[in-house]
Amino acid sequence: MKYATTILVFCVAALLSLGLVMLYSSSMSQSGATYPVAQVIWCGLGLLAAGGVACVDYRHLKKISLPLFLLAIALLVLVLVPSSVSVKAGGARRWLNIAHQSFQPSVEPDWGTALLLATVSSIMLLVAGVRWRHFFPPFMIGAATFMIFLLNNPVRMKRILSWMNPEQTKEGVGYQAWQATLALGSGGWTGLGLGNGRQKFGYLPEHQTDFILANIGEELGLIATLGVVAAFVALLICGIYIAWHSRDTFGLLLATGLTFLIALQAFINIGVVTSALPNKGLPLPFISRGGSNLCLVLVCVGLLLSVARRAADHRSAARHPSEVEETAIPQTA
Repeated sequence: MKYATTILVFCVAALLSLGLVMLYSSSMSQSGATYPVAQVIWCGLGLLAAGGVACVDYRHLKKISLPLFLLAIALLVLVLVPSSVSVKAGGARRWLNIAHQSFQPSVEPDWGTALLLATVSSIMLLVAGVRWRHFFPPFMIGAATFMIFLLNNPVRMKRILSWMNPEQTKEGVGYQAWQATLALGSGGWTGLGLGNGRQKFGYLPEHQTDFILANIGEELGLIATLGVVAAFVALLICGIYIAWHSRDTFGLLLATGLTFLIALQAFINIGVVTSALPNKGLPLPFISRGGSNLCLVLVCVGLLLSVARRAADHRSAARHPSEVEETAIPQTA
């Protein structure tokens, strides 16, 4: 367990550091130090929250799970309600502005996050022991419903068609994906050098957020890009290891859900930037600019460390029963 948590923390630290460096590189020529300083502040807040959560017994979440769920639903509804705190941008309602501070519960409508959460929930159900024959019918109904909504949504159909024919739409809907491909291709193996990228000068939209991986590939090359992929793969393996060795079912499901929530979001983002997937609008965890997402993924890491800590304490108690007093797992009715 010690090695898993050490590798997990190392990967998170490396990704955070890379994100701050790339945000600095892509911002100094245009917006100065505003974005990097704000990201450093959010990173500090997220690390404090993660450290606090890691020191708390994750089993206490059972007691407040329903209030947290209701709070999440309330925030999503509040985004949809036109008001002084709901901000609309880019054709979607995505921000809440409270006390001059903006945060993003979700983009409405947000198909990417909906698919991500549906996939993570499905994995958790399978891990919990749901049989395939019980899981398959709802899956088919959900897939059919998704296809119906997709076929009746012209904007998303254009994205799908653009993804299938990138060269034909590179001046229109597929412009962003095409520029990302150019950035990755121009970087080669070792990149153009930190700060020497060209796509950040107004060519690649969202180069600090959803498509920051293209900047990494352009300035630091394919080797750095593969390093990012390797870090997320290592994070996934460590998270699965922690979940597998958790001391109770709640810890198993919590660690599984958190691990795949981070890893799948990362792999979807990487797939979008490399044109392996159509554009979903999901940020790259730990690296993309954005305070609310950064804090949330760091809290997820803190919860993973909490699960790992309890598992390590349990194993230590089993090996040395006379030295360590084992705490009982709360029983639910």
